[in-house]
Amino acid sequence: MTNILSHLIDEGESLPNDVVEIILAQFIRKLPPKEKKKDQTDLMSLGIGGYPAAYTMAKGICQDCADHLSRDVCTYFSDVLLPDSAEEEIDVEDLEKAHYLINELYHASPHILSNTIPLLEAELHTENTEVRSLAVECVGKMAGARVASANFTILYATCWNAWLARRNDKSPTVRVKWLEALPDILANNIDVVNDIAGIPT
Repeated sequence: MTNILSHLIDEGESLPNDVVEIILAQFIRKLPPKEKKKDQTDLMSLGIGGYPAAYTMAKGICQDCADHLSRDVCTYFSDVLLPDSAEEEIDVEDLEKAHYLINELYHASPHILSNTIPLLEAELHTENTEVRSLAVECVGKMAGARVASANFTILYATCWNAWLARRNDKSPTVRVKWLEALPDILANNIDVVNDIAGIPT
């Protein structure tokens, strides 16, 4: 079924927003609820590895069609990460879900974010401290993730360099998020020690 859907996606020009949302919604299912509802099933009881079949299928589609879907995925995130109006009130909960979803997508299919990562890079430069903090946390998690098919610091070097610059952020909250990401980054990518230390290579 995954192969059939992947072929259908590759043969089309772009996917309707509803279809993109259905695919991406499978990754949100992993988001831990703030308050567990009565009789709610734990993720780990859903099957091998704790992933439902719909998640496995969505992951396969994202991997098989990463290049084709990257633009549609970017369109999906652009409305949340970069609102049309600078005066528009920021919905922090929506932003948190969006950044969580980006991290999940990176683990599943790093290359599908090729058009989305510049949005995160723009967030790293925004004046809004909450947005900057979420972006620093999100990029830090991706840079510190073990993903066999990608190295964030190489694949998305421009965004990585923008993240490095947040070590001197004017906000203590952002600087703390930056520091919290370091253990995983250094544990999984020893090659960036000089980058972290600010030593020219």
